[in-house]
Amino acid sequence: QITGKEQLDLLDYEIFKEIAKVREYGCKKYGDPNNWVKVESKHYKNALMRHVLKYCLMDDELDDESKLNHLSHAACNIMFLLSKRLEK
Repeated sequence: QITGKEQLDLLDYEIFKEIAKVREYGCKKYGDPNNWVKVESKHYKNALMRHVLKYCLMDDELDDESKLNHLSHAACNIMFLLSKRLEK
């Protein structure tokens, strides 16, 4: 039944945990949990493509630096891009 309200129980919460790991890594690396807002979208587009290509073309599961899954990094970049788009 369509209620006009988002059915958040349809989401896979494990994905949120994966994105949180990437965010925690970024906060440790850059020291500011809100630093991502100051970065231009093109940076996230480039990072998204790097992670997707490494995952798809190089059959590489984990990022060399963070040791986190490339798809988790890609999901985080998508979150940043979508957040910036929704802000407009």
